[in-house]
Amino acid sequence: MPPERLTITGEQLRALRRRLALTQVEMATAIGIRAESLCRAERGHSRLSPLATRALVQRFPDAAPPDTPSPGSTSSADR
Repeated sequence: MPPERLTITGEQLRALRRRLALTQVEMATAIGIRAESLCRAERGHSRLSPLATRALVQRFPDAAPPDTPSPGSTSSADR
């Protein structure tokens, strides 16, 4: 699934950030958004924009669900 169509819940976002041992400020900075926006997304009050979601998946490939190829990888259908 392309990052533009990837939906990450607030719980998934918070779990990923905690697993990576990052603060909200650190993760937000890494994906180019404000910490307040990340906080709102984690609490379920808003969603990450498609651009922020793409940055998240590129910067942190673990953010993609298991069936989503990470950036730069090829699927078995491409071989």
